[in-house]
Amino acid sequence: MFQGESLVGFLKWAVNDKNRQVFSVTNKCLEALVKAVSGELKKKGAAYKLWDLVKEIGEKGDGVVTTKMLNGIISLFSRLGKGMAGYEVFSKFEDLSCVTNADTYYYTIEALCRWSIYDHVGLVCERMLSEGKLPIGGKVGIIIGFLCKGGMEKEAHSVYLSAKEKKIYPRQAAVNFLITSLCDRKKNDVDDVRLALKMLDDFTDGEKRKCAIKQYTCVIQGLCRTNDIDRAKSLLAKMIDAGPPPGNTVYNTIINGLCKLGDMVEAITIMRMMEDRGLKPDVFAYTVIMSGYAKGGEMEEAAKILAEAKKNHCKLTPMTYHTMIRGYCKLERFGKAVKLLEEME
Repeated sequence: MFQGESLVGFLKWAVNDKNRQVFSVTNKCLEALVKAVSGELKKKGAAYKLWDLVKEIGEKGDGVVTTKMLNGIISLFSRLGKGMAGYEVFSKFEDLSCVTNADTYYYTIEALCRWSIYDHVGLVCERMLSEGKLPIGGKVGIIIGFLCKGGMEKEAHSVYLSAKEKKIYPRQAAVNFLITSLCDRKKNDVDDVRLALKMLDDFTDGEKRKCAIKQYTCVIQGLCRTNDIDRAKSLLAKMIDAGPPPGNTVYNTIINGLCKLGDMVEAITIMRMMEDRGLKPDVFAYTVIMSGYAKGGEMEEAAKILAEAKKNHCKLTPMTYHTMIRGYCKLERFGKAVKLLEEME
């Protein structure tokens, strides 16, 4: 059996101007060659020689080179870890009289993102969306995942919207990953978080919504980190009404956001709402509220919360005591601070 590299050498000899009258290269012949070389992943040299041969044949304008062949070469370079070589093939489609299709964009984005070459991905995505050539649902989900991993959440969201418009539905795991990526705590991008919030409207199926507690929680956290407490409270109300049922983490996040803004009345209201729904406030919730009161110099109110925390929890954290001690020291009520320090020890 001939090796792919040897076959490439033979065809290169066959297409030489001196031999063209005797030998002719057909679509089937070239497709078979691409398939043969694609099976030899350890031989990068053969892949480059194949690409040089295909370019040479394609530039003659005989119509032998096809979109399917070029897609196969892009995929080959992707698997070989040569993302920029794959991008070169993509950029040559027009020169070789070939038309891109959905697989072309999928393989090109895969080739670039798979090896963390994100400089050209935005342009490829823009062309894919403008031409409306999205791959099938599973591959759309993979593209969304690649883009999110590369920090290109907005581009991933554009792909999601375009797919939704065309009734192409990526896997739920990809949608969930996009929502959590848009709420990335390292970026705290207000616009990204609101895009994620809007995406939650697509959870119309009760069962899907029930399983999406992580995504709802991420959006709540993103809204609170960007000081959009009103939208966080509105989302909490929707969760209570239609699901998924909010847990301690959701309530704690909103309570923390309210305390940072100094809205202690509303923070207490949310904690009582939490209790009414059968959830027990944890030590973190009590500590956050104490901290909010302490920052405002309201140590009597903070002391009441401390007493409630002791009643409901047999053991408090050092942070709980530190919060109260700092509050008393700030008001120069050192006796109270020393008493708590002794209690803590």
